[in-house]
Amino acid sequence: MVSPELRQAKTALVAKKRSLKEELKRIEEAIESLDRVIGPSSPKAGRRGSVKEAIAEVLEENAAVMHADEILEAVKRRGVELSSRDPKATVVTALIRLRDAGDVEALGRNRWQWKGRADLMEALRVSVESARARRATEREGRDSEGV
Repeated sequence: MVSPELRQAKTALVAKKRSLKEELKRIEEAIESLDRVIGPSSPKAGRRGSVKEAIAEVLEENAAVMHADEILEAVKRRGVELSSRDPKATVVTALIRLRDAGDVEALGRNRWQWKGRADLMEALRVSVESARARRATEREGRDSEGV
């Protein structure tokens, strides 16, 4: 049985997530508008070797697990030039290098997450499990006292 406090906490977090996603979308749209006027915001944008840095920035800024296609589109929106014949392969190769360096985590077929986010989600999961176990122990104690 899930406590009302955990349900309430989850509801609040979901609402906050929705609000942050909407705010992030407005900010990205504003940045894209400015990029069209003044050029890409990254000083390395359009230069060779900046793909890996752009991918790291995209994943670091994004709370969700992202598919390689989404990462590719986000990198393009940043103005990073991908001159290879297969831009997605370039992105996946960079992701693999970032994974090997311990910066990102592969979470399924072409699904990636910044390692710090994965660690945060794991800590949250452990915290919730601990709270559930603690409540179960407290219930058992109350039940045994009443017997």
